[in-house]
Amino acid sequence: MGKPRTQNTGLPRYVYLKHGAYYYVRNNKWTRLAKKGDESGMYKALSSITLMENQKPAMLGIFERYEREVLPTKAQGTIKDQKHHLQILKGVFGKMDPTAILPKHIAQYLDNREAKIAANREIALLSHVFRKAIRWGLAEKNPCLDVEKNQEKPSDRYIADWEFYAVYQQAATHVQILMDLAYITGQRQADLLKIKHSDISEEGIFFEQNKTGTKIIVVWSDALRDVVNRAKKEFPFSLEYLVVNSRGQKYSSSGIQTAWQRLIVDCTKRGIIQERFTFRDIRAKARSDGDDKKLLGHANPEAMAKIYQRKPVKVQPVK
Repeated sequence: MGKPRTQNTGLPRYVYLKHGAYYYVRNNKWTRLAKKGDESGMYKALSSITLMENQKPAMLGIFERYEREVLPTKAQGTIKDQKHHLQILKGVFGKMDPTAILPKHIAQYLDNREAKIAANREIALLSHVFRKAIRWGLAEKNPCLDVEKNQEKPSDRYIADWEFYAVYQQAATHVQILMDLAYITGQRQADLLKIKHSDISEEGIFFEQNKTGTKIIVVWSDALRDVVNRAKKEFPFSLEYLVVNSRGQKYSSSGIQTAWQRLIVDCTKRGIIQERFTFRDIRAKARSDGDDKKLLGHANPEAMAKIYQRKPVKVQPVK
């Protein structure tokens, strides 16, 4: 077993950077791949060499390329989650050859992983990794396709009005404003935190959703104007974002999540509410209570109804 690398640790196996170029080194033979910075050319040349040697790059190299090239293009929350997922996938599949991973291995992973929902997310990510690997010429098939995922039951937690306001009364001012914005606009927490003064116009508030890229304008209502005006009065020192901390900086999602968890745990322990709910559940309440199906900006109406429509539907009895 060779010694672990101390340099060029981010490069594929057998690839080194020297004298301004990438080299493939096997059996003391140095083969120039491409000039420094030309990663696309490097991978193309490497693919040709490995095909000639009748060997494919290990999955670890593919995971690392995905992490460098694809992950940075995603939303910050997604990056954080998928970095964690990739670490787990590397530990299981990293030393395998792409051609050696079969659908039965994917099924075994789904069956044996104790965290069933997390396993679904990890295999969904692995499937996307394979799609990219196929495009890069580093794999021929996606073994994740047609493998049934673990069954998931969407959350059906509906926040009653009294629960919402009971928690609201215990919350800090900036959390109250975010709760109001979440309920009135139906937008995700990350999208609320990035509202800029420049997004606010005579029409309403413009959102370009982090997760989907969907662009919508939530038009003005009396309630929306009220919460925006309250935010401006509460944070008059903010030059860019609508909701900021005492230093005038945008809150991070992790910071708000920490504050939210403390708030919900405290409200539950003190008996203010009996059952916890998440900040995301406020989005579902907005969809359940509202009339405009376009409010959440969801591309799939069926998925939206399944996930976010949680309020019992009133029906007429038989006369």
